[in-house]
Amino acid sequence: MVNSVAAMTTGSTPREGWVDVAKGGAIVLVVLYHAAFFLDDVGLAWSWSEAGGALTTFRMPLFFFTAGIFAAKALSLDLRRMVSRRVLLLLWLYVLWSFVWTLAFQILPNLNHVPTWRELALVLVWPHASTSTWFIYSLALYFLAAWAIRRLPVWTQLTLATLVSLAFGAGGLDTGNMTFNKMTEYFVFFLAAALLGRRFRQVATRVRPRHAVVAAACYLAVSAAVSAADVMWVPGVRLGVSCLAVVLGVTLAVALSRRRSMRWLEFLGTRTLPIYVLHFYPIVVLSALLEPVAARLGWAAPVLPPVLTVGAILFSLGVHRVTRQVPGLYTLPSVRGRRPAVDGQQPALSPAP
Repeated sequence: MVNSVAAMTTGSTPREGWVDVAKGGAIVLVVLYHAAFFLDDVGLAWSWSEAGGALTTFRMPLFFFTAGIFAAKALSLDLRRMVSRRVLLLLWLYVLWSFVWTLAFQILPNLNHVPTWRELALVLVWPHASTSTWFIYSLALYFLAAWAIRRLPVWTQLTLATLVSLAFGAGGLDTGNMTFNKMTEYFVFFLAAALLGRRFRQVATRVRPRHAVVAAACYLAVSAAVSAADVMWVPGVRLGVSCLAVVLGVTLAVALSRRRSMRWLEFLGTRTLPIYVLHFYPIVVLSALLEPVAARLGWAAPVLPPVLTVGAILFSLGVHRVTRQVPGLYTLPSVRGRRPAVDGQQPALSPAP
């Protein structure tokens, strides 16, 4: 099964390779971030933890942008069909894998991040920050929100989403729930891609490697300046840096998609769902196993997060290969009389953290 939340939104639309390359790059960064996050609990993250924090403006904006790039067709459906073909799948996967996440942490060795059954009971109304599946829930809500405002002028929709992102991204507004705060901050990237996806894809055909170099220089320079001045909290700064990150991600993905040696990123981009929902478990287990000997492994800290990232991705792909035919594990359970989520195809899911 091809697997990507954005893949689910494509219908019969031909896919451009750069979109999957972008998603592949984003999922690698997500796994690397979590590897560093858990290894940091045992003092073996080296500087990867700080690097992961610095890339906050890159990972999720790019992931949500790529998830929305083919969403226009789904948003053109009536509400019943859109919910049936898109939202139900996302909600099912969110609840199922939140249950798996909670159950696993009752069994696996854990560090400092233990979800509770009470949190699982409230997962649809008050998602907890420790839940690994918040990205999937975000997409379900994004589809509903984008559908609800679809009749407004395009620039009105984008203005509203931008204002919401500015308010929550700068901390001016706070829901009291970190997950909801992140959802509101990143909605603008999904919506912009959904509304202007065709234009973005047309522009992508004209991208050359030099554009990626310029975008990288701009993103790195601005990020360094913002960090030095400590002004990320200023309204508009985080959003502006994130927009630069999306430009960098897209231009770099387009350039890499033209190189045969980068086909592995495109491959990962079509399998982001299993990587996203499965990669935590080998990371958590290995981090816990390393804790007793962490004091003697300081010399290996610089390479442990990347090595664990590769291992977690390979583990996820292996488990998916064995379990992909299990009904309801990556798709909606079969229900008599229910139409398929995508005409003539099985639904697939690719975030995009």
